[in-house]
Amino acid sequence: MSNSEISLYEVLEVSPTAGDDAVREAIHAARRKWQSRSNHPNLAQRQVAEQRVAAIAEAERVLLDPASRAQYDHSRSVPQQSSNGGAPRLVIPATGATTSAKIDLLRVVNVSQPSPGPFVPVLNADKSPVMAEGENYLQHLTGEGGCFYQPWPSAPVQDASPGWGNTTLYFTDQRLIFICPNFVRPKDSSVEVDTDLGLGVAIMAAGVRGLSQAGKNAAAARAVAGKAMAASIPWEYIVEVEVWPDVEYGGAALIFTMVGGDATYSVGLGIEVQDLSWFRQQAEWAIQVALHRRLELLGDGVLPSERAAVQAIQANPRPDYGQDGSLSYIAPVALDAGNALTRL
Repeated sequence: MSNSEISLYEVLEVSPTAGDDAVREAIHAARRKWQSRSNHPNLAQRQVAEQRVAAIAEAERVLLDPASRAQYDHSRSVPQQSSNGGAPRLVIPATGATTSAKIDLLRVVNVSQPSPGPFVPVLNADKSPVMAEGENYLQHLTGEGGCFYQPWPSAPVQDASPGWGNTTLYFTDQRLIFICPNFVRPKDSSVEVDTDLGLGVAIMAAGVRGLSQAGKNAAAARAVAGKAMAASIPWEYIVEVEVWPDVEYGGAALIFTMVGGDATYSVGLGIEVQDLSWFRQQAEWAIQVALHRRLELLGDGVLPSERAAVQAIQANPRPDYGQDGSLSYIAPVALDAGNALTRL
């Protein structure tokens, strides 16, 4: 564990030399503080509180058992190499899944219908997102969009994309909203559409009839009229923002990645802007929004090292440089409490 990672002692705000009685007292105080917030009407606030409660339970399990505490203290004393070029990292003890199913994040939805879940936005009749109370619109970007899904760390990445094109990313101060109107399944996509809406049947029927790809797309388009492929990702779930240059066609793609449990989800937008510095500015701006949101949700519960790590990245976002020319910005703000960062 590196010095920039949050320790169980920091979760309880006690010294590593604290005795059992002091640790027990700190556990009781911290649990009272965060359990009272577990029923907060705001979903994001509840999730932050649940994360802290789980971290406190982990601290209780480890620090009040002499053998576990000795092993934990030894692991803290062994330096570990950072995977992101030495930039500050923030890892909190694991708390389990934040979302477990692919359909929770990426779904074909009816326009102007109630949201089926926290990760799917409500859309207006023009397929723009409905803003939540107190939510502020920041900007939007339009281009060719795609979605990718990795069900577990060793699994291959699956293309779960709507047809590449006609996609908008809406940025608010609370969410990143992905909308591809008139969802059309591309020829080689592995996406599983919601058959309750009848879309899967219509698309399969188009294939059985032996139509050309254009004919299949046309049949699928008729089946999804008035619907859209949509996802709503709270900023505090974003764990990485990447810039991938397109050397063949020019421009680049912005890729936003989040983790729910063991699953990884990415949404990307390809834009034909030739100035790569523009993409870097967008990525760094997005990282700073995500970090600001994290601090806002934690409020007075933010730990000193957590605030220091976040503010260091805000002041100087430092990307990892890929051999293919890509840039990768790690945002240590996942509500699954570091599972993603451990793997990135």
